[in-house]
Amino acid sequence: MSSIIKVDQIQLADGSTPTAGDLGLNTTGSVLQVIQDRSSTQITNTSNGVNFDIGLSVTLTPSSTSSKILLFTDVSVRLNGPNGMGIAIFRDSTNIFQSTQDYDLYNDSGPCRFRGNWSYLDSPSSASSITYTVYGRSYEVGGTIYVNNSGQSMFTVMEIAG
Repeated sequence: MSSIIKVDQIQLADGSTPTAGDLGLNTTGSVLQVIQDRSSTQITNTSNGVNFDIGLSVTLTPSSTSSKILLFTDVSVRLNGPNGMGIAIFRDSTNIFQSTQDYDLYNDSGPCRFRGNWSYLDSPSSASSITYTVYGRSYEVGGTIYVNNSGQSMFTVMEIAG
């Protein structure tokens, strides 16, 4: 014989709503939240070897200290003159990822356009509010970097249950 239990709501003893983990469900690897920021504001940089703000930032509060945060960037870039570009990602004020010189234009014969895609898996060990910010990173002297000159850039952040 089988039984069916039907309820409208389950609460913990303190009156709060239980999480899947509280109910004994294994959620490891599940996507818990997805947040995306987009920017189409053109940013121009002519300085060498510096991080510069490209207008992409996301704030989230992880559900648990065991959560992983998966970060994806898709940056619209145009290089003029000798220059190279990468990115840096900061968790609050800490640089957690810095790409190497990923894209280059070694001569000034004309512009080079591309979409820069980088990803990083972070383990912040925090259940407090975190702000992730993407910065452009210039690597050469003498050229100009334009972000969002001919497109839109995106920053997607996913919390993964740990």
